[in-house]
Amino acid sequence: GRTAVTLGDPIGPAEDAESAIRGFLDFCRQNNWMTVFAMAESDYLDVYRQAGYVSMCLGHEGVVELPSFTLKGNAHSTLRKRFNRLTHEGYRIVVGEPPISDAILRELRQISDEWLEMTHAGEKRFFLARFDEGYLRQERLVLVYTPEGTISAFANLAPEYQRSGLGIDLMRHRRQFESGTMDFLFVSLLFWGRAHGCTTFNLGLSPLFGVGTRPGAPLMDRILHLIYEHTTFYNFKGLNGFKAKFRPTWTPLY
Repeated sequence: GRTAVTLGDPIGPAEDAESAIRGFLDFCRQNNWMTVFAMAESDYLDVYRQAGYVSMCLGHEGVVELPSFTLKGNAHSTLRKRFNRLTHEGYRIVVGEPPISDAILRELRQISDEWLEMTHAGEKRFFLARFDEGYLRQERLVLVYTPEGTISAFANLAPEYQRSGLGIDLMRHRRQFESGTMDFLFVSLLFWGRAHGCTTFNLGLSPLFGVGTRPGAPLMDRILHLIYEHTTFYNFKGLNGFKAKFRPTWTPLY
């Protein structure tokens, strides 16, 4: 409709952010558009608020510091056992460089269709990536191969240039897959990213995690916390539990 929605904060020198935000707001006012800033970090919250906007925390983004990531110690015992077991059984990752072949894309389409059917989910369009052959063909993909040589899971890699970082955009697996496969994929990626000079790995947003837990939190935040704790239509706590295993640093997004 007549709503302009940004995805993330302005990109550029920090000293130019306020003028960029206000310039965008002026442009939207001239077009009679309502403006929403989504997935904003805390850096420019004061600028948004001074412009008359109200903030609401969406959850926390988890970022793993790759130089210090390890599988040693009791805290990582489950990850270590799963990674070592699948490695011993012959599982491996392959990072495919673009352009991706038609044969691989056909196999990934099958995996994606199985995943959508299994999760009873439709493709998303804005905050999350969707399966699009034209997009994935030009992406760097990480593929998990079974000992039999078939692909059981995949993700595409998204570089974060400012932080020498790495993340993923789309991640899917087959209906029937070996327990621990996704742990294996992530651990392999963390080691791969470190070996290729990356310093951080972005696990993405954990929706509603950490929202409404502090004393005096706004009513809407407290309502979102109840949804996080008790909802049945989306496994918010399960997703957070998966990401928390990698001991990330959590940053709020608004």
